Amino acid sequence: MEYTKGEWEALYALSDNSFHVMSKGIEGDMSINVARMATRPEAEANTHLIAASPDMYAALRKIVTMGFSHLSQDDIDKAKQAVDKAESKG
Repeated sequence: MEYTKGEWEALYALSDNSFHVMSKGIEGDMSINVARMATRPEAEANTHLIAASPDMYAALRKIVTMGFSHLSQDDIDKAKQAVDKAESKG
């Protein structure tokens, strides 16, 4: 599956009064704007959910590939961290 690689994070930009999902990319300090949402009540929640999607995808891919019975505590912790990130708790 092709998508922008790297750690995604949710940010608020005062310059244009909007929420952004930015990726550091695989090039290190190069930032890539993955998504932009205009300010409205659900925009911040949407931004956090989108920013967590690569982590959630990786956790679900592992579950689908390995099955629940083969998950380690580390796998479960990573899945929880992805959900917390989507809910802007992490």
